[in-house]
Amino acid sequence: MSKLPPNPSLTHLKNQAKALRKGLKAGEPQAFKRLREALPHYQGQADDALSALTLVDAQLVIAREYGFAGWVALREAVRTSDPDPADREVHLLEAVIQNDAETVKALLAQDPVLVHIQGPFPSFSSKDEFTLLHIAALKGNAEIIHALLDHGADAEIRLVENCTALTYAIQHQQPVAVDLLIERGARVGIDAAVMMDDMERVKALLYGEPDLIHQIGFGDNLPINLIRSVEMGRLLFERGADPSTVALSGFASDPERAAFFIENGATVDIESATRLDDTERAQTLLATEPDLDMRELLVSVKSVEMARLLLDHGADPNARAGGLHQHTPLGNAVHHFADSGRKDLAEFLIENGAEPDIVVAAG
Repeated sequence: MSKLPPNPSLTHLKNQAKALRKGLKAGEPQAFKRLREALPHYQGQADDALSALTLVDAQLVIAREYGFAGWVALREAVRTSDPDPADREVHLLEAVIQNDAETVKALLAQDPVLVHIQGPFPSFSSKDEFTLLHIAALKGNAEIIHALLDHGADAEIRLVENCTALTYAIQHQQPVAVDLLIERGARVGIDAAVMMDDMERVKALLYGEPDLIHQIGFGDNLPINLIRSVEMGRLLFERGADPSTVALSGFASDPERAAFFIENGATVDIESATRLDDTERAQTLLATEPDLDMRELLVSVKSVEMARLLLDHGADPNARAGGLHQHTPLGNAVHHFADSGRKDLAEFLIENGAEPDIVVAAG
């Protein structure tokens, strides 16, 4: 096994990986020998198949030859020889994002204070910041969650969307992370309990503090807007939740919960009617409230009938929705209905002025 020199060069290591890949492509026996020794799972594969391996594979070979589990760990060993704290923060954030538990633990052992850094998550277009624990919870990496908590990470910090690491893990369906965070002492607030559909825990919380029914939580939502079942909704209404605070449009994809809320007095505004594809109710609202804001409504349509109704009342076929993705009506139709083979809505929108070029520009 090779040993890194006292002042290793990342550029030199990258060049080694490039040279190895070049040797594989050229069919050099020594290159294949190094590959199979470093990565035994390639032992039974023919040279022709191995010659097509990527630079990532070559980098992994170099890392293994120096005794590291992967390229990221090797790179961190090189870069952390630089005492610059800012560099270490970047390296740690990257290691958490890439699920590199070995590097995370090594960096925290070197500088435990790093556990408190925050940084944006590259897969999001927003510039919102997250703690390392939020990111680990989103990724569902138990080993990294343990390491962060062992070094003092605060599980109660609420950042983007007013969420804790626990509610973030719940929202993104990471049961291992959810169980681990609770096991390690993360507080289960009313928002988390409702999102987990934990009836007994919700009852206990509301018994101790009835006013929690009005507490803003994950996503800046009241508990009633976080329910996962009709049964939970019924319990919250029994404990004083106000039907007028229900954001009905958020339940458009779940007819059962939407119907439950309407039956219990939730307000159906024009946005909700559009998302629920309730053309009759939308027509009534448009007739009685002619000054309704139509700018973004067309983005939410699911049928030609609703699109026709909104266009007849002045909706813009090329208006962008707010928020992260800024879809156009046509972009939304393509995104949601292409897999099912539905073309009627997209074709109707194009016939009525939707511009395909804007869809492309919007991504």
